[in-house]
Amino acid sequence: MQVTNATEKTLEIRALMSTADSPAGWDLRVLVREKLISFLQENYPGSLPKMRVEMNPSPGGEGLS
Repeated sequence: MQVTNATEKTLEIRALMSTADSPAGWDLRVLVREKLISFLQENYPGSLPKMRVEMNPSPGGEGLS
């Protein structure tokens, strides 16, 4: 694992791995990404970003449809 970028709000990492062929490489990248996210969710849930959306009604008083 290598840290490739860091800011006050984000940390970007790169995981180096190898496989016998391209399809196996894709499967491994997906598996590693999913396992890393699961690990963070279980052990450090406050470290993951949260998206907050505020929806305001239109000026005419009608809601969004």
